[in-house]
Amino acid sequence: MPVCGDSFAADFLLLLTALTIVQGSEDSASHAVYVWDHVIEQSSVSEVVIVAHSYGGVNVVHLVISPKSSIHRELQKTCHHSSDICL
Repeated sequence: MPVCGDSFAADFLLLLTALTIVQGSEDSASHAVYVWDHVIEQSSVSEVVIVAHSYGGVNVVHLVISPKSSIHRELQKTCHHSSDICL
């Protein structure tokens, strides 16, 4: 007798087929760009401070070096915690 039962396997397969990749979330760097373009840039904020932990520092660097002219106007500071990345 299986430990999880047949219904668990069927439910799990159903869940996997229902999952879709959200546009802009293919990887963490693309997600950072997507959030900047569709959330932060569309808001009324004029100053942004980013605190990046660990691999988030890589995503911040990717965001800063990507061709996004507005980020340089709005980004005031970055803080990298437990990250080997420096700006």
